Amino acid sequence: MKFIIFLALILILSVTSCEKQCIKANLRFGLVGFSDSEADTIILRRFTKNSPSNPQDTFFFKQIEFSRRSDTLDMMGIPIDSYLESNYNYELFFPEGGRLITISDILENKETMTKGLFNCTKEACINTITGYTVNGQFSNSIIDSELIYIKK
Repeated sequence: MKFIIFLALILILSVTSCEKQCIKANLRFGLVGFSDSEADTIILRRFTKNSPSNPQDTFFFKQIEFSRRSDTLDMMGIPIDSYLESNYNYELFFPEGGRLITISDILENKETMTKGLFNCTKEACINTITGYTVNGQFSNSIIDSELIYIKK
């Protein structure tokens, strides 16, 4: 009898708890050492990881709103298309200086959130970015899991 009650309790606990996948992380970028005029226009090309020679999308950003702190520009009005995701590789082209920067191999921890005992409410749960490659140089230094700084 105790065994049946134990099995029933395990069944109830497993049915009333749930596991949710966290949403994808999005990276935004700041620019270090760029002049205001260099950052005035940015062309972002997005590539699928298995097709690095053909861009899937191209986005043209003109007059992005930045906030300057010393030699660093932080995006303020962030266009949704400028977020970087782990399932793509990217090129950032700065026409003013003719500079091309590649961002690839974005690593993302896919996380889950487990809730239990009748508590299956949706809460903010976001995966974390743990590394990326800029111009062939791997980096795992991420300021706050949503922001990378690109150096000139």
